[in-house]
Amino acid sequence: MNERVQAHMGEQREIERRAEIEKQSTRLALADTFEVSVQRVLSGVTNSVGQMQFCAQAMSSASDQTQERSQLVSRALQSARTSTAHMANAAEGLSQAIAGIHRHVEGSAEIARKASSQAQTANSTIESLSQAATRIGDVVALITEIAEQTNLLALNATIEAARAGEAGRGFAVVATEVKNLADQTAKATEEITSQIESMQSATGAAVTEIQSISSTISTINEITTTIVGAIQEQRGASAKISQNVTQASADADEVARHIAQINNSVGESSQVAAQVLLTASDLVRDSDILRSEVNGFSSQVRTS
Repeated sequence: MNERVQAHMGEQREIERRAEIEKQSTRLALADTFEVSVQRVLSGVTNSVGQMQFCAQAMSSASDQTQERSQLVSRALQSARTSTAHMANAAEGLSQAIAGIHRHVEGSAEIARKASSQAQTANSTIESLSQAATRIGDVVALITEIAEQTNLLALNATIEAARAGEAGRGFAVVATEVKNLADQTAKATEEITSQIESMQSATGAAVTEIQSISSTISTINEITTTIVGAIQEQRGASAKISQNVTQASADADEVARHIAQINNSVGESSQVAAQVLLTASDLVRDSDILRSEVNGFSSQVRTS
């Protein structure tokens, strides 16, 4: 009886031992499976976190480079805007200077036109004077001819008075007086003729000089007309330059606004990258804690 009880108890203990061994094996298998699964998940998380950190660092580096280049562009743009402003001031000054030159040249052209008209008037006047002198010369020539005839008649009268003797003495005195007057008239007409010839010579020289002056004034008038045309073209070109400079300034302002928007976007990207790095660091820390907890749990399972 005792042997049967002992045998039964021994079988019962063996069954319990085997059950415990099987239970322990099952726990170990479950622990191994759990640990492998968790380690796989943690490895995936670690890899993902590493990729997140790499991407976040790349984003941060790209943002820094973009911001740096954006700042360089902003400085260059500011310099360009300053240069554009100087160009605008210079163009405005050039336009004002050209306008002033245009006014002066227009005034000079008007003076040249008036001088040309006055020279033509003077030329006509002197030609009229020359013609009048010629007519006076003709009259003087006629007077000279009359004086010569009068002188000849007076000479004949003197001769006839001498033939008449005492009766022609009074007539001879008159004839002598007439002859003297004719001589004086001849001398006066000679002086007048000399003066008229001098006047005609002077008026001829004056006509030549005035014609030369008129030709010079006409040339000046043509030159000033050409200059006026060139200045008008320069005014048009200056206005076009001013328009282009204004447009360039507006374009620079537009680019500056875009650069400011880019800087804002880059700043936001930098903040996002920093937040991603912070989140990745938190994930790494949490993964390490989870790995430590899993290892502790697995150890407890194996030793229990």
